[in-house]
Amino acid sequence: MQEMLSELEEKARQIGVNFQVFDASRPEDFEGAFDAMVHWREEMLLLFTSPMFYVNYRHIVDLAARQRLPTMYYFREAVEGGGLMGYGADITDLFAPNIGFRGSSRRRRTNPPKPMSASRPNRCQ
Repeated sequence: MQEMLSELEEKARQIGVNFQVFDASRPEDFEGAFDAMVHWREEMLLLFTSPMFYVNYRHIVDLAARQRLPTMYYFREAVEGGGLMGYGADITDLFAPNIGFRGSSRRRRTNPPKPMSASRPNRCQ
């Protein structure tokens, strides 16, 4: 995550855009982070990909709408739930090749299981 932040800060600096990070380590921090964004008159929010953000996307979408803060999400469900826009890999494309039956129960214990391959997204949404 820190590497991604550093890259974004550098790219923002190159094009003359102010970039600020508002930390929300747990769902209870969301409202305070949105209040701080309004206080600092932020013009938009780029929400990083995170399991916590994904699980709580409805609450985040509601806060962004209430504060009238344009937000870009990394997962389609937030946009389908009322968020402004999204861009990211289709989550089902990332995991679908690895879902399924991984062998036979008759396999002898001397044969180790085959390693699962890492997948790259085939498409972005």
